[in-house]
Amino acid sequence: PDIIDLKGTGALEQLSHVVILIYRTLENGVMKCFAKIAKNRNGETGERQVNFEGSMFKFTEYEEKSERMEDRYS
Repeated sequence: PDIIDLKGTGALEQLSHVVILIYRTLENGVMKCFAKIAKNRNGETGERQVNFEGSMFKFTEYEEKSERMEDRYS
């Protein structure tokens, strides 16, 4: 995703200081979550992988996990 994907939010984008886009992918049975800082008036932009704790809807700093999606629900 990119900031251009936020259709109809021109005013919101102009007024905001920081825009963070969160998305996930499924690769080889492993869910990967990413936070992309698409706009940051006072700092760097970029993308980094994050951990997602679904029960608390919480994103934390990425730590390598070897657990596969199938193992989690079996």
